[in-house]
Amino acid sequence: MAKSNAGSGLLVVVLLLGLLVGGAFNYRRNLEAETAERPRPYRTLSDAEVEQLIAAYRVEIEAWQGRVADTRDQTGGVRERAHLDARIREFERVHRSGRGERAVGQELAGRQIELEKLEEEQRLRSGSQDLVALHLRRLLTL
Repeated sequence: MAKSNAGSGLLVVVLLLGLLVGGAFNYRRNLEAETAERPRPYRTLSDAEVEQLIAAYRVEIEAWQGRVADTRDQTGGVRERAHLDARIREFERVHRSGRGERAVGQELAGRQIELEKLEEEQRLRSGSQDLVALHLRRLLTL
């Protein structure tokens, strides 16, 4: 009876040791994968500089949103024309205004993406993430 208890105890110890080693290996692998896939272009900036950039981007985004609204108001609709040359001129006018609207929209989108990156950097620095969930994800994700 004592030998069977010792054998099952040894088996439990070996299984726990295997789980511990496997968990440590998996945790390290997931941690390396996280750091490799997430570039941080604003890592070298101080916290104050990141906050200043966030504030500046927010002001700039508000200004660009106004420009987008103004551009959409200026484009107007397509006007019906009777003659072919008038239709061609109308097409060119609408095409130019649409190109301008897309360019302004792209500028706005670029600034919004940079703002999101800055906010992500600020969130990573603040440590406001749920640390238990973070460690469990790193440990258990295969």
